[in-house]
Amino acid sequence: MKKKTEHSQYPQKNRQDSPSGQEDPQASLLHSRKINKTLFDISLAVNTTADINELYHFIHKTLADVIDVTNFFIAILDQEKRTLYFPYHVDEIDELFDPITDFDVHSCLTGLVISRRQPVLMKKNELRQRAARNGVWGVVPQVWMGVPLIVKNEIIGIMAVQSYRDENTYSDHDLQVLAAVSHQVALAIDRKRSHDELKKSEQRFRQLFEQYNDAIFIYDLQGRIIDCNAQAVRMFGYSREEMLKTVVTRLFPGREDTGPDKFIENIIEQSRSLIESQMQKADGTIIHVEITSCLMEEEQGKVVQQVARDISPRKEMEQALEKSHRQYIQLFNASVDAIVRYDAKGRVEYLNPAFTRMFGWTFEELRGKRIDFVPPEAVEQTQAIIDKMIRGEKIANFPTRRLTKDGRILDVALSVASIINDNNENIGNVVIIRDETERRKMEEELEKSRQQYIQLFNASVDAIVRYDAKGRVEYLNPAFTRMFGWTFEELRG
Repeated sequence: MKKKTEHSQYPQKNRQDSPSGQEDPQASLLHSRKINKTLFDISLAVNTTADINELYHFIHKTLADVIDVTNFFIAILDQEKRTLYFPYHVDEIDELFDPITDFDVHSCLTGLVISRRQPVLMKKNELRQRAARNGVWGVVPQVWMGVPLIVKNEIIGIMAVQSYRDENTYSDHDLQVLAAVSHQVALAIDRKRSHDELKKSEQRFRQLFEQYNDAIFIYDLQGRIIDCNAQAVRMFGYSREEMLKTVVTRLFPGREDTGPDKFIENIIEQSRSLIESQMQKADGTIIHVEITSCLMEEEQGKVVQQVARDISPRKEMEQALEKSHRQYIQLFNASVDAIVRYDAKGRVEYLNPAFTRMFGWTFEELRGKRIDFVPPEAVEQTQAIIDKMIRGEKIANFPTRRLTKDGRILDVALSVASIINDNNENIGNVVIIRDETERRKMEEELEKSRQQYIQLFNASVDAIVRYDAKGRVEYLNPAFTRMFGWTFEELRG
């Protein structure tokens, strides 16, 4: 609240005394009634004022009926921070009402009240003596009176009045009056602060509730929706008014006719557990959701709070990945070449039927294991492959040899591809193994046949020449050289 330093606008108390100098009984009775009314009004103000600052203002105004509040302040104590705050003050002269941090009870009158935990009334002479010892904060008044504000035996602050004009402005009777209302004032301030904090907390909760990215429903044990957030309205396509007329089972396809008692029973059984389900939007669209539900106790009784997260995009991605995985497995299984997928530690994650046909081991035999099928003469070659993989080099049709389950040695060609994750980390490899044994036998047979063909050419007594399609010499035998004089080297090509 903004500092108030203007003169008080409230009327000062006016106690009437009899001509003999003694208090008029009728006036005293009237004053007592004013005090009681003040206490009653302050107690009501907790509910009638908008906030704590308005309550302070009301207390000041109300006290003006029973005491001079021309110069008035309320100080609130923060015990943990050892700090005094002055949220409300009205003063004719002194404008210094900044918070007092790490205050010394001997350096200010407010601290004195806190240390004594009792009402304090000081007049001019005593105030001057205390000021001489630096025991007064700010302008020294003619008279000063303060009372502690105590709630549940804990000081929450003080309330004080003072006068710069007349040290007789306040008496012991006034001190008793201020002390009498202090308890009600303390209760009112404490309750209002708690009420304001609760209101702020509820506002924060409501803001969080409305801004939450997931749909939130609150419904009673009959399944009737009693509250929902903005995301629930957006996600399901109903207006808020429609939603609050809806039974929650309507949002679950196939559950429309399910009795709410049974439905709620199932929800309670799954309370505070994460489940996946399907829910239905206003237009009939089915969406996949993750649901967390919990049973809560509220003023109107037990209710269920349910949070629903739309995971349809994730489900679609999972289905696409599953489809891709199936296609990938089908491709692996259809390959005539042996294919093995290893993890980062070289353990088998998958192998195809062609591997079993080629080497004899089944997937069940080798799952999660390393394959010991490198013959001694191929160990060095295999290490060379590993080194290339580490350097990031491409490996395609690398010739080597591998052992079968029954001990045969196969000539093979290896092609290797690394599996890289989103963090650019190598998490495994796919190795394609082609059996080169039959091809190499065929190559050897062809070479043998070629050598026999050349021997036959060379043994002929007749000149023989082999031309290509363009009539260029591909080969001629020794008999040609003897007959015509040209050598093969002279006529080649």
